[in-house]
Amino acid sequence: MLCDYFRLKKAIFLILNTNTNMKRLKQLYEEFSSLQLNLSDDCNRILESRKQEFMQLAKAENLIMAIYDHRNHEYHFLHGCENDLSPIRQPCCKLEKFHELVYAPDLRHALEARIKAFDFKQKINAGEEKDYMLLFECRLKDCSGNYRRMLHKFLVLELDEQGGMWLLSLKLYPVVGQEKEIPPRGVFIVNLHTREFVVSNPEYGFTPTEMKILKFLAKGLDSKQIAKEHGSKVNTINNHRRNILSKTQTANTHHALMYAYNMGII
Repeated sequence: MLCDYFRLKKAIFLILNTNTNMKRLKQLYEEFSSLQLNLSDDCNRILESRKQEFMQLAKAENLIMAIYDHRNHEYHFLHGCENDLSPIRQPCCKLEKFHELVYAPDLRHALEARIKAFDFKQKINAGEEKDYMLLFECRLKDCSGNYRRMLHKFLVLELDEQGGMWLLSLKLYPVVGQEKEIPPRGVFIVNLHTREFVVSNPEYGFTPTEMKILKFLAKGLDSKQIAKEHGSKVNTINNHRRNILSKTQTANTHHALMYAYNMGII
């Protein structure tokens, strides 16, 4: 395991600190994501139980959902395989096939987001992985062959017997906003209990003031009312609102609130 850890750290360093080309990036990603898992004898039963649980959730909330099995490097798509916006209709999709559905210019961003999550895992205590979620955006090809902006939300469901990440849930949220040609920006890791960003890009993550304003907007307050509550000028509030639209790459407040809600931060 110690050897695997140093191999992982070397791969992370190479990817995040050099201009690694895409071919080498994929090789490094596959190398450290193939670390050996130590699973119990009832792992198949656990997987099937989780699939049934999240199938009900996906149907109830009409979500595009999948469970990623790190052991076999495959996604198990649930209710989302019946959705026209879903990137795939088959119930099971290998990791390599899923990567083919990502808009080519966005693939580096998607891989680096996952790599940052692995890097973050090395910095927290064993067993705390379930306390955080990974958020990032990239464009995926839907069943009609069109690329759509999709917010990806990953949560850890199950760990192996040595604390390695085994099963993860993936929720895909179509983004209603500006044109799809805008490239994705930002990788975020959020504490599920505090809703605070523990990993983010400063230029794209919400500031504490913007978080407060989002919550005010979610309550239906306008800029004048928020200014009174916050003790600020209306122009200041409007500047913050413009920053929120820029960071979410959305066209209006309603879509920005949808984005923040799907992120799970309001």
